[in-house]
Amino acid sequence: MKSVLCGRMSGVHLNGHGINEAETLAWRLAPGLRASVIFTSPMERAIETAAPLARSLRANIRIMPGFNECDFGDWTGLSFAALDSRRDWKAFNERRCTAKAPLGESLFDVQCRAVAAVKGLIKPSSESDVVVFTHADVIRSALCFFTAMPLQSYLQYSAEPASLRVLENTNGALRLTDFVGQLGKLRPIGNRPV
Repeated sequence: MKSVLCGRMSGVHLNGHGINEAETLAWRLAPGLRASVIFTSPMERAIETAAPLARSLRANIRIMPGFNECDFGDWTGLSFAALDSRRDWKAFNERRCTAKAPLGESLFDVQCRAVAAVKGLIKPSSESDVVVFTHADVIRSALCFFTAMPLQSYLQYSAEPASLRVLENTNGALRLTDFVGQLGKLRPIGNRPV
């Protein structure tokens, strides 16, 4: 499905490589996590990525609409070749923070709902880890907020499939602890009050 804009298209599942990445992620993360609930986007591919970790932790999966994929509206399901010839697609990619997909949403819309969803999950005294499975634009836009970066900088954050970002809550400030590559070395990025 790499040749089409899947967005919120239903019926998009993990392929064999994606299943293997999800299993590897669970194998690497489960020993260090304390979570009874795994939060995920409603998209099948996000739920399927979360499933191996949920099984390993014996955790429930809770679907959160705030972590849903960007709504690409009328562009959903179109090929990238067809989109490349459209003026509105070019405008969206040049000004994604403010431009909206036809009958869809802007990156600012995505950021607002993702940040609200993250803030709704943060409990100051909780000993549990909060685990969320979502999509690249959702991750990037939320990270911009929590690291006090302008939304236009969202592409500075990579968000590869089965990669990991950690926000640590320390006295009401979230610190991004960035796994370089996939589950590699930790390095602190910055703080932003919740």
